[in-house]
Amino acid sequence: LLAGMIIKSLTKEELANTFNKRLFVPAGLSNTFYTEQRVNDYIKSHLMHGYSYDPYNFPLQVGKEIINDNYSSVGASGAILSTTEDLNKWVQALFIGNNILDETQKSRLMSLVSE
Repeated sequence: LLAGMIIKSLTKEELANTFNKRLFVPAGLSNTFYTEQRVNDYIKSHLMHGYSYDPYNFPLQVGKEIINDNYSSVGASGAILSTTEDLNKWVQALFIGNNILDETQKSRLMSLVSE
């Protein structure tokens, strides 16, 4: 969440716009979405169905379908929805195609730092 707040402060735009412009479009992700609200029916129709299982924090939700959950509570820490096809595109763009990072950034990402 903190990273999202920093990004919004630096770019002066909504995270969805920043993610689209700097990540999703350059990587060619056509089925990846960032949402800070309930997902619309189009996106919801493409989500897989899942069920809640957290008897400790949400015992009344155990076994209930989570497709109608509101992703606003997770914000930048997990409100990105994607397909496996787009995840493959993301890996290609990040590690192979150099569509996301410049050479210096990629070198830093790929280096092992142990102290």
